[in-house]
Amino acid sequence: MGIKLNLGKLNEAIAESFEATVDAYAEQCQVEITSDKWDWPRTTHRQNGEIVNSPRSIVDTGELRDSQQEPEYLDDNTAVIEWTAPHALEVHNGIVENGILKPSRPWTETALQEIDLTQVMSEELRDRL
Repeated sequence: MGIKLNLGKLNEAIAESFEATVDAYAEQCQVEITSDKWDWPRTTHRQNGEIVNSPRSIVDTGELRDSQQEPEYLDDNTAVIEWTAPHALEVHNGIVENGILKPSRPWTETALQEIDLTQVMSEELRDRL
């Protein structure tokens, strides 16, 4: 009796599962950006005319939300997701501008708190094997 194991098939399943996991994380980042969960110290008149208080979403014009790029795979083990809006880093990390604090809204970190990437990867891999 014997069993034949195919490493190529396993590697393919791992790669596909990794891509699906990265996609799930990217989707969760969008959820975080658009969720009314972010504390803000004052009322704001958004460019679209909306008046918002706290908690609120990060979306004003949609430029940040829409600037999320498709994941780029640098190698089999590394993916990068970028936001190309000029103000992305300032929104994520916070900034003091003209003496006024604009608090951080670290959507990449809260996405990691909201989604269990190990579980997603495990389920994706199990479905492929």
